[in-house]
Amino acid sequence: MCMNAFVSLLNNREIALTIWTLVVLLFILSNKQTRKKTYRLIRLIFKTQILTVLLLITAYTMAVINVLFYLGFWEVDLIKGSLLWMIGVGFVTTFKLLKVKREGYFTSLVLDNIKLTVLLEFITNFYVFSLMAEIIILPVLTILSMMYAYTKMKQDSDHDLKLLNKVINGILTSAGLSIGLYAIILFIKSPDAILTMINLKELILPILLTTSFIPFLYFLSIYSTYESSFVRVFFALGKNSKLVRYAKWKLLIECRFNLKKLSQLERKLTLRKIRTKKEFSLFLAETH
Repeated sequence: MCMNAFVSLLNNREIALTIWTLVVLLFILSNKQTRKKTYRLIRLIFKTQILTVLLLITAYTMAVINVLFYLGFWEVDLIKGSLLWMIGVGFVTTFKLLKVKREGYFTSLVLDNIKLTVLLEFITNFYVFSLMAEIIILPVLTILSMMYAYTKMKQDSDHDLKLLNKVINGILTSAGLSIGLYAIILFIKSPDAILTMINLKELILPILLTTSFIPFLYFLSIYSTYESSFVRVFFALGKNSKLVRYAKWKLLIECRFNLKKLSQLERKLTLRKIRTKKEFSLFLAETH
């Protein structure tokens, strides 16, 4: 019953994606070699911090959804959008934590979710083709996208691949414009179909989830950066446990949330031979 209710929330494009995902999974499980590799990958996820991060993202997203529900915004019909956001944005963005060090990352993250193209993507995903057409289009566009990524990576060393990259880019651009035009025409013909309160909520939901996700992502990036920096500090200080503990507290007090300053101090520290607390204190004093 619950499964039927969830499937009823999916459009033809999402059903096609589900079908192809199941096909790929069946192929993986039917092959002995790929089955073993998949099993090892799953075991690796459960043995590493990856699972912890995934659980934290899930718990944080559920907490935000509870707040939105309490405020009267979230409802059961938004469960599909919430799940897609958590997998497509929450998980993916978190595993790009290194980019958080880039200046303006959080600003660009918010803007990417509120710019005009988000509205166009929403309209495009609302007006979809028949199920059979989506089943055919999806793998074709996926293969073309993979070919585009490969030829773009190799185009500098091969002139033929550079030409092929331009051709594939033209095909993908034409396909994107055609799908967008198709959706816009249907929207102009019947705007009432999309102009409903639940659709407005589906449009706003990713913006709210992304904006609320920024503090979580920021503090997680701070923890990740400090953790990796402390490993390098451990070796830079000659593996002296007492000195390393002292240095960690001093760096936390000195840098706080300033990851750029932490990186600079870490680089300078690797160039020095420090073996006592006094030497480390003098090192910090010199950097002011």
